[in-house]
Amino acid sequence: MPTATIVLTLDDDADRTMYVDRAANGTLTQADLPDDLWDGVDWLHLTGYTFFDPQTRDVAIDLIAEAKRRGTGVSVDPSTTAFLREVTPEAFAEWTRGVDLLVPNLDEARLMVGATGPFVDFDALTRMYPQVVVTLGSMGAAYVAGGDREQVAAPRIQVVDTTGAGDAFTAGFLASWLEQKDPRAALTGGIGAASRCVQQRGARP
Repeated sequence: MPTATIVLTLDDDADRTMYVDRAANGTLTQADLPDDLWDGVDWLHLTGYTFFDPQTRDVAIDLIAEAKRRGTGVSVDPSTTAFLREVTPEAFAEWTRGVDLLVPNLDEARLMVGATGPFVDFDALTRMYPQVVVTLGSMGAAYVAGGDREQVAAPRIQVVDTTGAGDAFTAGFLASWLEQKDPRAALTGGIGAASRCVQQRGARP
């Protein structure tokens, strides 16, 4: 089975279009997840692709259930509006029930709540997930949990390539969040990681 492959094209604004072949990623089963894989795990992060693929959806749902049984936190990134629209936000919300933190970008957040204008009903999002972090591109990112709201602006930088920015943000956010449990510090950590990512070509660091 070949390794998964993604081909990306960039436009003049450094935004990308992705062409994905999941290949071996679509073969994930429970047999690939032995109990000792959970040793020392404090947080589980999943992407929407695992739920959008019918071959791996049940594994992802079971992972959420197992994480909750172990007291492990769970976050999910919807990953793409195209597949989210195809399966419907309602189905996605049902599959990800029990998740502690949703990490959508602005377009995914708007789609999740059926927004027809430029604004997002954050209250509607937090009725589905107890905590939500919405990435806002050049405007930074916002954290919402019940009545608590924080937003941190992004620095002004030269954007070369947006590939990997969302994943970099999530990594930076979760690293800070698990250490400090402070929304503003976690947003700052996520924005810092994403800002470093978009200033170079490719999806790293």
